[in-house]
Amino acid sequence: MVDDSLSMTQLVSELTRGPKGGHGCPDTKFSQTSARSVDALHHTVNSFQSRLTSTEVIVGENVERLVAAESTINSLKAQNSLLMERLDDLENRSRRSNLRILNVPEGSESGKDPTLFVSEMLAEVMLEAFTSPPPLERAHRSLGPKPAAGNPARAFVMCFHRYRDRELALRWARQHEVKL
Repeated sequence: MVDDSLSMTQLVSELTRGPKGGHGCPDTKFSQTSARSVDALHHTVNSFQSRLTSTEVIVGENVERLVAAESTINSLKAQNSLLMERLDDLENRSRRSNLRILNVPEGSESGKDPTLFVSEMLAEVMLEAFTSPPPLERAHRSLGPKPAAGNPARAFVMCFHRYRDRELALRWARQHEVKL
């Protein structure tokens, strides 16, 4: 019996020497079977080694692609953050120049272009400030559904074409204690 503390090489050398017992000739059937088994094991190990090598190559390529993708993602995140800040700034600047007119009854524009309607209304109401209808970039009702009868009307949102006209309208509203 072979001791458990024997190394693998000692075990292989014991098996190749042949059986102990005085016959002196190795069992040919056993040696052929063991040789075939060892050859099959070598073939399997070589197959696994080639598969492992190809897998390592693929993993290496994927790691490189992953690093490049992460770099691109980080760059795009930074660029997206910058663009979002710019967009927020532009939206805030755009809203800053908007004015609202409250308590204009719903439907009073009666199918007219809201920009033209508000411009003419400002000229009628603010006679001291405007001798002719001031040019507006845009005017519209605030977003939302049309309110039911008896509910407050939606506000008009407008943007003056000239800053000076906007300031005139605000000054007139403050002097006459009108909320714009």
